[in-house]
Amino acid sequence: MKKSVLFSMLIISNSVFAAPQDLNVPLGGGTIAPNGELQISFSPLKLNVLYNLTCNINAANATAIHFKKVGFSMILSSTLNGSSISTENNGSNGTINKGDNVFLGKVENYDSTANNGYLDLLNLDNSVTETVSCSATPAL
Repeated sequence: MKKSVLFSMLIISNSVFAAPQDLNVPLGGGTIAPNGELQISFSPLKLNVLYNLTCNINAANATAIHFKKVGFSMILSSTLNGSSISTENNGSNGTINKGDNVFLGKVENYDSTANNGYLDLLNLDNSVTETVSCSATPAL
């Protein structure tokens, strides 16, 4: 009896702590045409839960992109290719290298209105197309 209770507690504790790390929430993405815009909605995220946000950005040539958080959400400590970048207020521009780039941040959605919180990406180049895909996992 003692062994089965201990075994049950071990299984329950492992599933409670392991499940959030394995939970990957796809946030979508797409192609940003030259001078185009793409919005990554935070509506799939549970309210008031802190997530690790990852956006992979690919460009055929070096270019620039403007990052801005919009709506009732919060992005903390965001980086682009390891360098700090702000998404608050008016946002900021970041340099996109040729090839693969990574935007990281911690995001919390705190409004239940669909599509009210999102990351707005604006391609500042007039000839380079960028491809973006984003996902989030619960932060521990």
